[in-house]
Amino acid sequence: MVDGEKAHKTILEGRGLRLDSIDIMRTVAILFMINDHFVTTLSRDTSHDSITYRVVRSLGTASAPIFTFLVGMNMQLALDMRKIGGTERRETMIWRGSFFLFVGFLVNVMIWSPGSAVTDFMFDCDVLTFIGFAVVIVYTLRRLSPSTIVLIVVAIMLASPPLRSASGYATHWRWDATPGEEEELIYTHEFTLYDMILSIVLNGYFPLLPWLVFPLSGFATAKLFLGGNARLDARGWTLPLIGTILVLLAATSTTALNSTVADLPSPWFYFYPATTTFVVGALGIVIQVFWALHRWVGNKPNKDNVFLTYCRTCSRFSLTIYFVHFAVLHWPLFIAAKLNFNADPWFFFQDVCSALVALALSGVFNTFVYVVIVAWDHRLRSRYSLEWLERKCLHSL
Repeated sequence: MVDGEKAHKTILEGRGLRLDSIDIMRTVAILFMINDHFVTTLSRDTSHDSITYRVVRSLGTASAPIFTFLVGMNMQLALDMRKIGGTERRETMIWRGSFFLFVGFLVNVMIWSPGSAVTDFMFDCDVLTFIGFAVVIVYTLRRLSPSTIVLIVVAIMLASPPLRSASGYATHWRWDATPGEEEELIYTHEFTLYDMILSIVLNGYFPLLPWLVFPLSGFATAKLFLGGNARLDARGWTLPLIGTILVLLAATSTTALNSTVADLPSPWFYFYPATTTFVVGALGIVIQVFWALHRWVGNKPNKDNVFLTYCRTCSRFSLTIYFVHFAVLHWPLFIAAKLNFNADPWFFFQDVCSALVALALSGVFNTFVYVVIVAWDHRLRSRYSLEWLERKCLHSL
């Protein structure tokens, strides 16, 4: 493992916290997420049975597990940087978690709340809010051994279903039965401290239980396979074996492992709300994808090419892209409804075009935002991006 440790140290010293395998994974997650959001937001109900819609939606479910898994991996890389000579401190990690919470709150207020009462979405635990909590929690557990973290992951998987059932989980999810539109499960809650805590911990869109499984697993994986003191070779067959076991476990498990939500269309593998079999299966797939990418690009300096340059750039600006894509997607529809003198801000949502046209618009957005970011980075050195703002705040600590 000596050569692997030297290579790992060389990569970290030369590219900060960046590994090409992680940049590729994050970029894939970004593309899947943007495609999914464009298609679900713009496509008419009549196209929801199309192959385009179903494929994009299926791939879109992979984005959140990838993002949250990489939170744990990046945490371990940050700790490695401190050993090499960086300046990571407890205050830094707490600030990073707080910054994600702030941006998540900003998304809830600026992107979602204009279409509803502010209290409907303001304190929802969306993926950025979850990541904020996860950064602080994983950092708190950083000194635990990988085996202990794995035991915590298993405990979360086993404890989540009964805890959800005891909290009245099913009563917070209801079918949205809008006439003429496809039914979907949506989360509802009262604007009370108790319901907000339940939303964050157990019952919301991205509750800590069971979603902490992903960042904790990413942290344990990086500790075992990527760190300077890595005990196992990430290019060996241990990771794909673990991933395969998890996928098979999810595929063969009964609904007894899942959350109690009445009349789920697919209780075996459901994203909103996340069933336990979804969490187990998605974790297995993410581990396999990381292993495959790490075997491809690995702990070695890779020559620049168009693909890697694209992935590295999108990964560096992933938070800004996340925020901008929601603004570009939602606000024109809010404004169009207002100009149309319609009292319902959501009037044009899911009623703009076909799924195929929505996917094409997503491609236009992805191309345009990449061109803008490259020019932005070249001329302004990423100034005024969310990533730049985070760094500025960190340097002021």
